[in-house]
Amino acid sequence: MIPGAIDNTEGLLFPLNRLMQELCGVLTARGAGVAALTLTLELHQHAGSFKARGAFANLLSRPVPASGVIAASGGNHGAAVAYAAQRLGTPATIFVPRISSPAKIDRIRSYGATLEIVGESYSEALAASLAWPRAADALAVHAFDQAETLLGQGTLAQELEEQAPRLETLLVGVGGGGLIGGIAAWYAGALRGVGVELRLHGCDPDAAAARAKAGGHHVVAEPADKPHGLREAYIADPDGYVWVPDVPKR
Repeated sequence: MIPGAIDNTEGLLFPLNRLMQELCGVLTARGAGVAALTLTLELHQHAGSFKARGAFANLLSRPVPASGVIAASGGNHGAAVAYAAQRLGTPATIFVPRISSPAKIDRIRSYGATLEIVGESYSEALAASLAWPRAADALAVHAFDQAETLLGQGTLAQELEEQAPRLETLLVGVGGGGLIGGIAAWYAGALRGVGVELRLHGCDPDAAAARAKAGGHHVVAEPADKPHGLREAYIADPDGYVWVPDVPKR
């Protein structure tokens, strides 16, 4: 995957790409004696997260059969695919596990997708989607293990470089790896990338917060009715780990 392919994907998403930039943008804070901190505001993205980028990239660059699209998700990817399918007038069937946030389940339904709630984890929902009798007739949109998904997520990096060209280090949340994969492909070693992932991932927010509290960690819980993109999860003191890929600066 090369930056040129991401650039082509950005053009494919036009005119959505300009709206994505205007919705999200960046927020830069500066203080005396400290480095500037820039945030990408993907919480304002279509369907509430950066995953709309990958969803639209798939639906606009791959042939979509009349039977529509199918996706498995913990919540955000499913909402993104459902939203993109609604906008483009194609049916969508989304598989989510029973632990998915009620707010995200409601969001998926609000976009008109057929929702299948199965299994106790993302992997079980994914297996159910692959075993679905009509899966062979639909376009499968994987949350991260798909070239078009990575290309779509990489458009975030392209926009970020235009909006904040002096970045030296970029912190990226890591789940399946789709976002950091797309970002790393765009920057191609131009800056230091840091992928951050909590050990308490892929689980019910309330249960995860309870386990974090039981372990003696400070927890700040977010109400489930927060707006788009704000996790119905928690922030725990560092019981996570940081993955720093060996990416030299150009």
